[in-house]
Amino acid sequence: MASRVASLSALQACLCLSESSVTPDTDIKELLLRLPSREDIAKMLVDLDTSIQTKISELGAGLDSLDARVQQRETTIEAHNS
Repeated sequence: MASRVASLSALQACLCLSESSVTPDTDIKELLLRLPSREDIAKMLVDLDTSIQTKISELGAGLDSLDARVQQRETTIEAHNS
């Protein structure tokens, strides 16, 4: 989770420059120098995607476990009621 937040924060930082740091007099070359490279942005996106896919897998496993427990309880209740 922390790496996902860090990746997202870094991505936001590179895509959105602070309003206070940009004035009408700011040189476009200076702005371009502040931006990370395409490779850095691509790496951030890959890291973020990997983190999201990992979390989705973890959630899926948790749902499978929960479903198994619910089925076990239903079976126990049915056996008890019989």
